[in-house]
This record gives sequence, structure tokens and C-alpha cells, in this order.
Amino acid sequence: MDDFNKTYNKYMKNNLPTPFWDEERKTLEYVNVKEPGKELIISNTLTEALGSIIQDYFYYPFTCKYITGKKEGKKIVSTTRVGHLHAHSFEDVVKKLYDSPESFSISENEKEYYSKQELNYLRRLQKFLLLIDMKDLKQNEKNRFKNKKYSIYQNALIYCMNDEAIKDILNKKRNYIITKWYKEYPNKEINKQRALIVDKEDNFKCLIEFTKSENRNTSEIKNINLDNLIEDKQVNLKYFNIIEIFNGKEYNKKDSKED
Repeated sequence: MDDFNKTYNKYMKNNLPTPFWDEERKTLEYVNVKEPGKELIISNTLTEALGSIIQDYFYYPFTCKYITGKKEGKKIVSTTRVGHLHAHSFEDVVKKLYDSPESFSISENEKEYYSKQELNYLRRLQKFLLLIDMKDLKQNEKNRFKNKKYSIYQNALIYCMNDEAIKDILNKKRNYIITKWYKEYPNKEINKQRALIVDKEDNFKCLIEFTKSENRNTSEIKNINLDNLIEDKQVNLKYFNIIEIFNGKEYNKKDSKED
């Protein structure tokens, strides 16, 4: 056993995954052995560790651009291509989408491997990354994480609204958002606070900036669909100005080609 594995000596009799915090590497791992005193198993997550015991794993298929390498003589030559991949954790799927927001996709017949909330998360994340002009990862890319456009939206809330409400907002027939009123939380100063408005498919429609807030009785609000707030006696109205309207072009993916 080499010096590195000597770190795990005290776990050589543990046949179930045991949490181990490596202080030097600041890493949490799960350690166990197949047979006491013999083969050591080190896993990065508890899901992975227990999956190896029950011999069952998660399967998430998708397509995206990725960087691969092949040996040519004594050198490793990297190339970029779009291909079908899969992951064994949702975290790894998110990583691939973060790296390749332009080319990432899940086919209709493969969506059955994802839950509804996972698909919703990925859909909004992808559309937000495209909104801030994130591109597919390139080799030796610098300054990827210094996104100037994100600085405009990074503190903005996100409100999902129905098509009717969004139409009224964009046509300037309505300059307020209706939200639930919590009596235990007094109205706070909201000047300069911003929000992004998205539709039910997470398409980003506009950026707004709030100007003031007030509470109103629902009986006073006419010709407005209150959705799930209809049972409330009072609601909160947040008034705003429109700062930016999005034209939807940010969602049109470019044709992906091999580099």
C-alpha cells in the first residue's frame, strides 16, 4: 500500500461506505472495502458508493459538444465534437450543460430518464446561460467566468408569469406584479431592485426595475387573473419600469460543427 492509501488504514475493516474528510485536500469522500483488509473503494459521493453495493446507477442521456483527445506520435491532440453522452449523476449533467449551453440537448425519447423538476431546472438554466451569451467551452479558454452581461442580471429575481400577464406588461397596460402578502414581513424598500420576467417555458421576456410596493385587497383588483392568489384577502403589488425587452434571438442555437 502506497503512502497515499495509508491515509485510509483505519477504514480497512469497514465494509460500508464511511464518510472521510481529507483535511489536506479539503475533500469529502466515502471509503469502504469489498473484503476486510483487501480492496479499497473510494467514492466521491454517497450515491456512487451505495450504487456500487446495490449494482444500480442513475442514467442520464444527452447530446452536447465536448473536448476529446487522441495520441498522435508522442503528442495528445485535442479536438472538439458534438456527440451523444450520458452521466450517472444529475450534477454531472449540469456540468455538461454549463460547459456547452449552445449544443446541449435532450431528445424527446430520452426525457423519460429525467424527472419533471430536473427538466425544468435544465431548461431555465440553459436559457439563462444563452441570455448572458455563454458559449460552448473552447480549448484553453480564458476569462470564461468573467461574464460582463451576467453582471447586469446577477442580482435580479426571476418571476414566471402567464402569457396574458406578460402581454399586458409588454403592451404597457400593466406596471405591477402581484405576489402573495405575508403580514409577518413588512414591506421593504425595493427601489432599484430588478427582476427578470419569464413565461411558462422559461423564455426570458423582459427586465424590470421596481419603484414601489403596496398591499391591496383582492376585491380591489379588477380584470386580472390572480392565479393561485385568489383565496388571499390581501396581496402585494410591486410597481416597476421596463428596463429591457428581449427579442428571443438568444434562444436560437447556432448550428454546431466540429472544430
